[in-house]
Amino acid sequence: MIDKILEKASELFMRNGFKVVTMDDIAAEMGISKKTIYQHYENKSVLVECSAKHITEGIVKEIDKIYSELKDPIEEFLLVRDKVGRFITDDKTAGVQQLKKYYPEIHDKLKGRQESKFTSCIQNNLKRGIELELYRADIDVDFITKIHHNAMSFLLDNDEFHTNANTFIQYQNKYIDYHIRAISTSKGIELLNKLKLKHSIHEK
Repeated sequence: MIDKILEKASELFMRNGFKVVTMDDIAAEMGISKKTIYQHYENKSVLVECSAKHITEGIVKEIDKIYSELKDPIEEFLLVRDKVGRFITDDKTAGVQQLKKYYPEIHDKLKGRQESKFTSCIQNNLKRGIELELYRADIDVDFITKIHHNAMSFLLDNDEFHTNANTFIQYQNKYIDYHIRAISTSKGIELLNKLKLKHSIHEK
């Protein structure tokens, strides 16, 4: 039962918002009493944290799979871009934004856990790109990693880029294109132009 509650709560929180969804809503959706939920989760804040962690771990797992397949570094960037874009715009923007606004400590805690993981992935991507002569040999890997991480965090956390489903996609696409072109060799830019046709599902 505890896992079923977590799955349903995660679904509702992300679709309708962490602030909006109540324990009564979750109980009604599941056809159980609110008392049953409280037997497994002490209060709503505990359930919110568990749900946010569950959602985050699911996304991290999917992104890990992309990196584990060791595709060429530029395609990795585009695949991760598409995964993040789908997550943000798949009727889930309300959940992401409300978690940040109403449960900032939980949001920041989860964000902190992700940073070291994605930092390692980005660094490996950059190093492989240099080895394959897709990225320029003179780029500073640590500096570019920080720039990329901060830029993506800015896009994800800034309300300006979440006015509607397509706004985030548009800005994310512009940034990723800019980022790859800034660090790529002519060989890398040629590959990027070919791959953009393949990964055009979210291009606007």
